[in-house]
Amino acid sequence: MESAGVRALAGSPIDPKMLVALGHPQAATDFAARQVEKHMIAGADLVLTATRRQRSAVVSLVPPALAKTYTLAEFARYCAAYRATQPGDDGVGSLDDPLSDVIAFAGRRRGGDIPRRLEDDDISDPHGRSLRVHRRVARLIDAKAAAVLAALDHVEPS
Repeated sequence: MESAGVRALAGSPIDPKMLVALGHPQAATDFAARQVEKHMIAGADLVLTATRRQRSAVVSLVPPALAKTYTLAEFARYCAAYRATQPGDDGVGSLDDPLSDVIAFAGRRRGGDIPRRLEDDDISDPHGRSLRVHRRVARLIDAKAAAVLAALDHVEPS
């Protein structure tokens, strides 16, 4: 797993408010932001972004990446739907390769399973905002990531 940004300030540390919001004020001291590059996208099995705008930027860099690029909220929604199916339903695979199965499932659902509001697929950048906003965003990311991991690990999200 790798992390990079479409408009990253390369070399920047994690925002101190986000570290506090995550409950790790002293953690990740070796983290440095980096800019996403074409080879990262091309080599990834799955690309998750925070916003639809970032998703578009990724796909603009590497157009064939459309099939594997989602916002985190969007992919979490597909993961929840995937967990609600049984192997063999809606073409769900054998569960031998959960990541490939979930990505294929998401691809089949894409465009047919849209949120009530399109902006619900975005996770706002809390940079420059209050600690309260950072905490809200951290909880949202945690919930969406838990949904993805639950689909991949076949466990109940916390």
